[in-house]
Amino acid sequence: MDIVDLNDTQILTLAQAAGVSITESDACEVKHQINAIIQMIEPIDVGKIPTVEPLPIDLSEYTNYDKTSDPDSKPSILLESTDHPKFSLTELAKNIRTKQTSATEILKIFLKRIDSLNPKLSAFTDVYYESSLAEAKRLDDEAQRGVFRSLLHGLPVGIKEQIDVAGRATTGGSLIFKTNITPDDATVVSKLRVSGAVIIVKLNMMEFAIAETIEFPWGTPLNPWNTERTPGGSSSGSAIAVATSMVPATLGGDTGGSIRMPAALCGIVGFRPTYGRVSRAGSLSACWSMDTLGPFTKTVSDCALMMESISGFDKRDIYSNKRSVPPYFRKLDKSEHKVKGLKIALISELLSPDFVEPEVINAVENAAKVFEVNGAKVDRISVPRVKDAGITHWTICFTEFAQANKRLLQNHLQELTHMVKIAVATGTIIPGGAYYKALQLRELIKHDLLKPFEDFDLILTPTMTSGAQPPNSNVHTNSKEEVLEGLHGAPKLTAPFNLAGLPGLSIPCGFTSEKLPIGLQIVGKPFDETTVLQAAYLYESNTDWHTYYPPIY
Repeated sequence: MDIVDLNDTQILTLAQAAGVSITESDACEVKHQINAIIQMIEPIDVGKIPTVEPLPIDLSEYTNYDKTSDPDSKPSILLESTDHPKFSLTELAKNIRTKQTSATEILKIFLKRIDSLNPKLSAFTDVYYESSLAEAKRLDDEAQRGVFRSLLHGLPVGIKEQIDVAGRATTGGSLIFKTNITPDDATVVSKLRVSGAVIIVKLNMMEFAIAETIEFPWGTPLNPWNTERTPGGSSSGSAIAVATSMVPATLGGDTGGSIRMPAALCGIVGFRPTYGRVSRAGSLSACWSMDTLGPFTKTVSDCALMMESISGFDKRDIYSNKRSVPPYFRKLDKSEHKVKGLKIALISELLSPDFVEPEVINAVENAAKVFEVNGAKVDRISVPRVKDAGITHWTICFTEFAQANKRLLQNHLQELTHMVKIAVATGTIIPGGAYYKALQLRELIKHDLLKPFEDFDLILTPTMTSGAQPPNSNVHTNSKEEVLEGLHGAPKLTAPFNLAGLPGLSIPCGFTSEKLPIGLQIVGKPFDETTVLQAAYLYESNTDWHTYYPPIY
């Protein structure tokens, strides 16, 4: 079947029918987006959709080696952690428990770092000086009485701008919502407070987490490893803050890779849990069927602590799962025993030199050797369908965001930053047939990614195809071909696992020749975050990539 491109007049007519007012110049750019999406998705043969998936998630539970680091690739200009104070959650927790320091003293250290570093990096949209100091004082009083709520007691945590903090604005990174004061905490924030964490900042992000952009109302977030390179997104500030120890742990959101990608580019740990493991109640949605919330930390131990705090069933989120939350932190002690005998898969299509840089492939293959030396069996498998994940992800995300935010688009479309405006306007008029095919493709991709778990325990892939790249300097879409190239790009390595609802963690596994971090992605079975964390912990314990800090520190 011949595919005929839509013209500007047709785009304007469709937008008007959808109740969205766009300009003629906007229509030209939306035309390129729509035509590229149709050209990519229409020819894909979905064949017969499987009706029974392996390892199904029970919907009834949804209610309302020696170290292998290559010395030649270690950037000599980097700073090892031994030269700096210990800013990991686990180290700080130990100091508070033994009363070597207090929550207030720790908080003041981080506030000082924020004042010093944030003007250079634009990681934050707001800093809660008074309220965080008052909360630290209350937690110090509890500690003096011998009351410790958890290992997070008295420790600062930052929150991405899409997540509600009571009495504060949740902007989604947009000036449109700058007065959107929320009365209640998101569930994850409530859980952190119950655990004794001190909410210290709100973190910068790409507007509404729906499209790559270089326009940030609160300043452009910069990568601390090289300020001329992107830190990734959409959870840009969350990654920058942890990488530079302005905050020891943060929360972000991940719809197609928005936790794992910036974590990889900034050289830290980022974890996207299984869909349903962590409540999303009280967070702005980019794509309801794939949105997840998760932590950024410097180490795997810190990640396990955060996961224990934020995970669990929540009646406010109808897709929240009732499964009990394992003691992730304690189970790290059994990591070495757990990894022995594990079967680990490398997906050939996600290690293709056609789009993954050779030094990234080399770093991931070296990481796989660490697991082999520690008793795991590693094999390559083929999952051809993953090549369709990028177009599937974008088609679903653009459509779902536009349909869930009709009032925003009808009343404020022209107030959005340009790249986001074009993306969401596109979402309003994506043909129903394209969206339907994307849903079919999601089921096929999910089926094809769950099937290997009949024989394997984990999947390893790169998190990104390269180190951090310069940001796109052009906010305009000039041709269909330009869009097609972008649709083939990020998040091609991370989005497949969002489509399948699987847990995935990014951990540093090396550096490029340009001294930029490389991320290893570890993916597990549904709701088996424990094995993912144990594997990551063993890898971290046998390498030293996590002990390096960026030049801006």
